[in-house]
Amino acid sequence: WEHWGADFSRTRILDREVHSSSSLLRQIDVDKWVSTIAISPDDASVATGCRDGSVSVWDIQSGTLVASFQAHNSEAELPDISALSYSQDGQQLFSASNSSHDVHVWDMYRHNRAGPLQGHSDGISSLAVSPNGTMLASGSQDSRIGLWDLNSCTLKRMLEVYLGVGINSIEFYPDSVRLVAAYTVGGTVIWNTQNGSHVGKSPFNHDATVQSVSISHDGAFTASVSSDDIVRVWDAESLEPVAEHRCESESLAKATWVPGRKC
Repeated sequence: WEHWGADFSRTRILDREVHSSSSLLRQIDVDKWVSTIAISPDDASVATGCRDGSVSVWDIQSGTLVASFQAHNSEAELPDISALSYSQDGQQLFSASNSSHDVHVWDMYRHNRAGPLQGHSDGISSLAVSPNGTMLASGSQDSRIGLWDLNSCTLKRMLEVYLGVGINSIEFYPDSVRLVAAYTVGGTVIWNTQNGSHVGKSPFNHDATVQSVSISHDGAFTASVSSDDIVRVWDAESLEPVAEHRCESESLAKATWVPGRKC
């Protein structure tokens, strides 16, 4: 399943054929306010994160509930799940909340918590697993990005951003070394995760807050979405803009690349 959408209390799974437009494959009624979702690497299940701090896992083919967790403190003022990400083998699910300093790790076979990843001092807004499956990145409002070794479940490095600047979105490049991060102040930075250095200087800038960044499957282009509803596409090597689109009819939150399609 190459595309998805979440709409308040529903999750919609869209099936996209190469020579046709999207069609609704499955609609799951969650009966809760859905804030984020993640699809498993084998496309068999979808995890939904809700504003009450709960995470549910659903079978995509049947639409039935597979597992449910109270991932984060439901007594917090805003316990909503801000990010979900599967490990590359699908054996673990990671969850984060704007009200929690920890990344929670869930065992997808035993359907229980495998343990928290601790190291941030503020809420966590974004998660990303490296394509080679060895590293998890966590972007936090504490102005830091945590890099976690998934073999040992230990913290490898904290990338220090400018003080007072939160992280809205992070994503790995296909080489599993470079990581792009979108900041709350309207800029982005590409990091080398092996040595903790910057790659280039503040590419993909917008005049407004950058909501999300998304990298094409071949790593050639990066799309960035800002709160003024502008999508920009950038060349990943030259870091120069190659396309721009302003959405006049509705607000934008995220851009997603679809393999094999051309705009």
